[in-house]
Amino acid sequence: MVFLHFARRSFRPLGQILALSTLVALAGCGTSLPIFSELIPDRGPLYTSTIRSESAALSPGLTANDWNEASSALSSALGPDNSGTTVLWTGKSGSKGSFRALGTAFMRDGDLCRAFEAEIKTGSKEPQVTKGTACRSMAGAWHIVETASQKS
Repeated sequence: MVFLHFARRSFRPLGQILALSTLVALAGCGTSLPIFSELIPDRGPLYTSTIRSESAALSPGLTANDWNEASSALSSALGPDNSGTTVLWTGKSGSKGSFRALGTAFMRDGDLCRAFEAEIKTGSKEPQVTKGTACRSMAGAWHIVETASQKS
């Protein structure tokens, strides 16, 4: 019994040292040492940007609810049964517009894509005409990948 009591006491300082060294090592994880910044070359300023939503790509005044109506019309216009047919939509906020497929479908990065023309009217503004490309993912949803506004 004396031996077991002695064995427990002799390992206690070792456990305390291990716990303390672990805490010290982890405390350094959130600390930045200036010496390391000297080793990393300066790559110039870092630029960031925002990713525009699909609705903003068509028209900045388009609400999320309007986009729900518009995206349904876009899917119908780009489908195989609507080659060149204009599909109209009206949003709950009063915004309205149309989509029309341009040309034939093509493949891009494994997705089926199609050019389109959109006319969007939000509020009291003049209608905005936009040409773009949308691609259908493997899940079946159409997503706008590029747009260019045209003068109406």
